[in-house]
Amino acid sequence: MARPGKLNEEAASVLVADTDRASAMMVARCLTQVGYDVTLAFTGEEALTLLRGGRDFDALVTDLRLYGSGKEPLWCAARRGAPATTILVSLECSEVANVAALLRDGIDDFVVKGAEAVHVPARLQIALVRKHAIEAARVYQSSLERRVAVHADRGRRMFNHFLQVLMQVLEAKDDATYEGSTRVAGLAAALAARLQPHDREFCSQVRVAALFHDIGMVGISDTILHKPGRLGPDEEAEIRRHPEIGERILRPLFEGNAITAMVRSHHEQWNGEGYPDGLSGDETPLGARIVAVADAFGAMISARSHRPALSPEHALHILKDGAGEQWDHTVIEALLALDAAEGVEALLSGDSHEVARAVVAAAPQPAAEAMLADLAPELLSLLTSVRPRRPVLWAEGVVNGEALRSLKAQVEELRESGCQDILLDMHRVCALDADGAESLWLLDQQVRRTGGRIALRDVPESILPTLCAAPLGGTLLFERSPIRGHALKG
Repeated sequence: MARPGKLNEEAASVLVADTDRASAMMVARCLTQVGYDVTLAFTGEEALTLLRGGRDFDALVTDLRLYGSGKEPLWCAARRGAPATTILVSLECSEVANVAALLRDGIDDFVVKGAEAVHVPARLQIALVRKHAIEAARVYQSSLERRVAVHADRGRRMFNHFLQVLMQVLEAKDDATYEGSTRVAGLAAALAARLQPHDREFCSQVRVAALFHDIGMVGISDTILHKPGRLGPDEEAEIRRHPEIGERILRPLFEGNAITAMVRSHHEQWNGEGYPDGLSGDETPLGARIVAVADAFGAMISARSHRPALSPEHALHILKDGAGEQWDHTVIEALLALDAAEGVEALLSGDSHEVARAVVAAAPQPAAEAMLADLAPELLSLLTSVRPRRPVLWAEGVVNGEALRSLKAQVEELRESGCQDILLDMHRVCALDADGAESLWLLDQQVRRTGGRIALRDVPESILPTLCAAPLGGTLLFERSPIRGHALKG
């Protein structure tokens, strides 16, 4: 924890502004004694000139009612012009009820007039350390976000390269299957855009599913794939396994994504006579119904070992006749509309770069998982080390040796669990015996080892001699200090 008056091992610069010269000079003297670099201003205009003069003050200590120019309080002008400056205001007892609103509006802390010299050094140090910690966490978060972006970009490139390898495997297995897949992807994407023009994610998923719809062919024997003539019943059954094989291949890449369902179901038929699950009508995902039509059209106009290629007109006629039986009639209508508007053949050109971009956009999962696995230790460290509030223990009433030993055990438990900067808030201590004073000294040593401190509030004069007799070097003695933190049982 930073020493009083120090921030990053340099003297913190403080502007003290108050029309009450005696009060301002007393506060300045107290701050200077504990190491702050203090500048004085006795009018609001003078303070504004200093704030706007190019020097960055770490903190401003001012009267709540001191005005800079016009009707705007000095602290408001300072907050607007120097948002990083810590602002501590002094106010009357009658104004304490407005503290919550003032804290929301931008002050960092306050002291009650008449006790500035006693309270300002400690309250200012707490506010400075708190703001410094928040700023450090913000800078670290910004740095982490930049590193996450770099890892994400690297993950996308790696994933893209992997998909290109997968496409090359399909090409090496069967040139016709690879070429057909790239051509079908363009037509399927156009059909998806026709049917769901405002759903870009769906269109991207359909394009990817069309590209890899026959990836399962890598699990089929070359003898069957390259056999001249028609296939026998057993060979036909083997070929029909490729949608399920394709789903298994793609599931790790697109887990939780609609793409795998589209690949599995692209040979289902509207009348329920397709495979592998015998789905009918709307039971088959729309994306799969689109891929089915695009695949059928692409296959018809391509030459096969057992037949020549059909003309586009002939293929469209067959598809139109099968609408409502083998294929979804709405998809066929979209295909006919596309043909009338653009010519279907032009949509079979399949830009491989555009397909690759669609694949990466549709399935960032592996990249994200790899990225998070790589960053997991740093993220865990960030979550466990950056704490918006310090651990706080409360104690009040009669504080004797037994009670303090119980608190000491709680502090030790917190320290062993990794908590730092523990604050023990001892409020309205009404009695403290000699045994308690010694135990308090031991507790103070333990709390200070965590970087924290003990705060004694509303201490009656009757026990001050006992406290003064104990060597409590790190303990703060002051009457009022609203402590904000997470309440732990104390």
